[in-house]
Amino acid sequence: MADHERRREYVRKSLSYRARIIADDQSWTYPCEIFDVSVGGARLAIYCPPQTPLPQQFMLQLSEVTHTNRHCEVAWRQGNEVGVRFVRDAHLVPPT
Repeated sequence: MADHERRREYVRKSLSYRARIIADDQSWTYPCEIFDVSVGGARLAIYCPPQTPLPQQFMLQLSEVTHTNRHCEVAWRQGNEVGVRFVRDAHLVPPT
């Protein structure tokens, strides 16, 4: 097992799944592919020019039919590959 795999907080599952990333204000959208996913995040290939600026947070649309989305925060970017952490929406977190 590689060192980076031992350091992961969550187990990742490899897959190839088409999705979309969408601006929080819905002003833009790009197709993407999910290469691997875990409870805490995912590794994506975003199909846009490599130098296209991405905001630190955006929505990952998993299904257009059921409108299943995950709010994401960029953890790293290398070319068209992006690692994201899934972020809980503030309105969904119960008050403490």
